[in-house]
Amino acid sequence: MKLNDLTERNKKFQNSVAQITELVHHMTVLEYCTQLIRSSRKLDNYLRKILAAKSEMQFSVALEALEEESDEVLFILDRLTEFDKKNSTTVMSAMVKQGFDVVSVYSFACDKLIASRLSKDEFDS
Repeated sequence: MKLNDLTERNKKFQNSVAQITELVHHMTVLEYCTQLIRSSRKLDNYLRKILAAKSEMQFSVALEALEEESDEVLFILDRLTEFDKKNSTTVMSAMVKQGFDVVSVYSFACDKLIASRLSKDEFDS
């Protein structure tokens, strides 16, 4: 998967989240959806920073930020899963599944980047 493909997948997820806000008028869900959109945008930005890192420090800082943002997305998706169990909406279920999928792709990409950087000793002087 190319970076642009991942970006597009992320944008589709953001659009799915936005649809939830139109269907569900529960304040907590609306707040979660707003945070999901922000966090998913940050995932893409942090991955780009990881790819552009020129030093081990830049790489580590961007990687840590992406991991923290991923944790935030996963936490919110877990909360929405609980909400969906009580309210059972097909749209919510699909969006949550899509969200877990997006985060797993970012996680897989980071694992590959870490392995690649370690195998090349790219930042050693």
